[in-house]
Amino acid sequence: MSSGCEELTSYLKQSGTKSFKYFLRHYRDAIVANTSPLLLWRDLNNSLRERFLVEAKKILNQNDFDNLEKQVNQEQKRYNFEYYWNNVLEEVKIKQDILAHEAEEARIQDELSHLRHKLSEIQENAKIQNNEDDTSKQMSKNASNISDTTSNFSICQKSKTHKSLEDEKIDKFLDSKYKEKKIEQGIIQEVILFIQKEKILISLINTPKTQDSNIKVSEDKNGHKLARLFFDAKIAEEIIC
Repeated sequence: MSSGCEELTSYLKQSGTKSFKYFLRHYRDAIVANTSPLLLWRDLNNSLRERFLVEAKKILNQNDFDNLEKQVNQEQKRYNFEYYWNNVLEEVKIKQDILAHEAEEARIQDELSHLRHKLSEIQENAKIQNNEDDTSKQMSKNASNISDTTSNFSICQKSKTHKSLEDEKIDKFLDSKYKEKKIEQGIIQEVILFIQKEKILISLINTPKTQDSNIKVSEDKNGHKLARLFFDAKIAEEIIC
């Protein structure tokens, strides 16, 4: 034992019969708290017994001390106290193991807390980066769509504004001849295309040729009107040529 003198002195000063066995039993907690697990039970027992007698001699008169010393020796022979001290040593070791594990647990908890915080930061940074990447991709996509739309619009405008001289002559002829007749204009345009390509239009049924064109027409109720359109187309073709 490294200390415990206060408990021992307090016990010896009490009135009544003194006993080493009684002291060991009633001050066990203090003995456990001041015992080193590295010592053997016999060394612990001898050390505390000698201290018990030394302190008793300081407090008691010689007669009382002689009686107490005799009683202590008898108790030592009778009980030996080996079981008592081995039990104390086992408790001391277990308590020290608990303290060591609690200290390790505290260290592990601190480390876990640090790792969890670090993990949270990494995940948050990754989330922010993903959001920035998605935003950048969407902006690039929008810019590409705008560019494609602008390009297509430019092509359409270019195709509308850049007409050939031949197309301009046809449009001028149709506007002057059939200003309010869009359907007839369409027919005339198709006829002119066929004439320009030196092809002959064939109707679904056999019909005679017109006098002014090599194009066959139907003899139904609209035949004369269609023939006139073909004739006008021939005129337009001659204008173009």
